[in-house]
Amino acid sequence: MAATQQPTGNPVFDYKAGFRTTAQSIQRILLLSGALHIAAGIVARFVTFENESLEQALRYAPVLGLALIVGSGVWGYRWRSQLRADFQREFSTVR
Repeated sequence: MAATQQPTGNPVFDYKAGFRTTAQSIQRILLLSGALHIAAGIVARFVTFENESLEQALRYAPVLGLALIVGSGVWGYRWRSQLRADFQREFSTVR
């Protein structure tokens, strides 16, 4: 069942609610895929594979996972800062 965005009456929560939901989903996907890559890399250290190319690819999985987690943090900081600045520009009483 999909959650629907209903206005709360509070402009802070209602401002670009669809964008906020999408941005949070992207951030969550980046974070979870990064954690999955790190876990796959850790498991690959303890398992031997017959396929040499798979073993070589999994050797770099933790590095990719760390990059995805850092990307998640950067994305989160960026979209929240942009949303805050847009909200302040639109609703600020000090001009």
